[in-house]
Amino acid sequence: MSQHIYNAKGGQMLVAGYDRMLWDFFYDLYAKEGDFPDKVLESYMDGTVNCKDLNSIRDRVEALLPGVPANFWECIRSDAEHHVGNRVVLWNPDGSIARDESADQPAAEVTT
Repeated sequence: MSQHIYNAKGGQMLVAGYDRMLWDFFYDLYAKEGDFPDKVLESYMDGTVNCKDLNSIRDRVEALLPGVPANFWECIRSDAEHHVGNRVVLWNPDGSIARDESADQPAAEVTT
């Protein structure tokens, strides 16, 4: 599974990625409640999207959280194309990557 975590400026957090075991895409959108964005606003499990189609998820998320960087989605699509798993990418609100970790490589700080 690849997990991409985008922290939006308003305190919302989007977790999305590709599950290589299920061959599905996923997302969960959280609202900030207190100090942490821990209240689920919407999930792929709600049945509002086609989990086999990243564009379906992207369109739905854009309706709820406009401004998610295009490269966020491109990285998830690349993970699916290359069957990447065991990866966690933390994204800054400006669309740059704060951290990219994979079980296949040592954790590294990334600046873009």
